[in-house]
Amino acid sequence: MTILTDPSYPFDGARLSPDGTRFAYQKIGEPHGHIQLLSLDGQLERDIRIKEWPGFTSLDWAPDGKAMYCGTRSAGQWILLRVDLDGNVHVLWQHEGTAGGAGIHGIPSPDGRYLAIAAEVCDSNIWMVENF
Repeated sequence: MTILTDPSYPFDGARLSPDGTRFAYQKIGEPHGHIQLLSLDGQLERDIRIKEWPGFTSLDWAPDGKAMYCGTRSAGQWILLRVDLDGNVHVLWQHEGTAGGAGIHGIPSPDGRYLAIAAEVCDSNIWMVENF
């Protein structure tokens, strides 16, 4: 099966829902968080726009299929959000400072009891040494 996307629009790989009934993908390059849910035949089922948050950098499904974990960057912080299918947002984790190119991911255990937070974060200090 092939799902056609708009070739003029940046696309990040689709994530198959845990029950295998739909795909979710984040729309890249928008000023706000934007997720589209597509049925297996490529039809748009739901368009989720989160205007309170900048564009998403990652997307992973929750095991129950009722929400997604999305990474974003806002006001110098990397943030992991839980976004349900109605667009309601809950902040799960924040890190002030710089993160690597991969951003932040929320990776749930199959039973949904645990959430691994994958983040490449960088902290740095500058030291001044005199008379060495």
